Amino acid sequence: MSFTYCFFAARCELAELQSAMLAAWPTLEVAEPAQEFASWDDAFQWAGPRCGYLAGAHPNDVKLLYRDGTWSVVSDISTCMASDTASLAELSGRVGRVVLATTQGTVGYAELQVFEAGAAVRSIIGNGGRVTESGAAIPEEAGVALETFYLDELDTIWRRLGLSSFLAADPTGPTVALHVLDRTPLAEGPPAPTQRQSQRRRPWWRLW
Repeated sequence: MSFTYCFFAARCELAELQSAMLAAWPTLEVAEPAQEFASWDDAFQWAGPRCGYLAGAHPNDVKLLYRDGTWSVVSDISTCMASDTASLAELSGRVGRVVLATTQGTVGYAELQVFEAGAAVRSIIGNGGRVTESGAAIPEEAGVALETFYLDELDTIWRRLGLSSFLAADPTGPTVALHVLDRTPLAEGPPAPTQRQSQRRRPWWRLW
């Protein structure tokens, strides 16, 4: 199993996070009105034929949004949004603290990012057994073995932040599905990117 996930969360209302996300990622074009489903399974089934990373075709993509306690969460099926630190920072300037968890099991990748007031404040990345970090540690890291940072360590910090484990089960409760057209340039495609676009070019392992 590849354990490929990307979630980012903020303590705001769901509609506020959806609106702020679209403002922070101006190349996401809404393709049809947002749909609300009673369960994650129903929303994911609806997403299947509309998402280029499941069964659809690029630039089609679907973002799934749901409530998790005091947090609103976006599940990015493509995992591409994690590499756009400029937009994530902008999002934090709109909705407050933003935390992000990304994993890609086939390459042994796990990542935690924290953004506050329009800036990146913490990053921990485990990649094939090598760990890099930047910024000041957050309290939720206390006692977590960062030298072996991978799925369990990331999930532990995520749960300490007050979010549900992404390893244990799918999200519960109503889920909003947003079908978008992602106009972000692909890494290998012309024309030459602007400075902002170059920050958003997708790493090779997110192009599938």
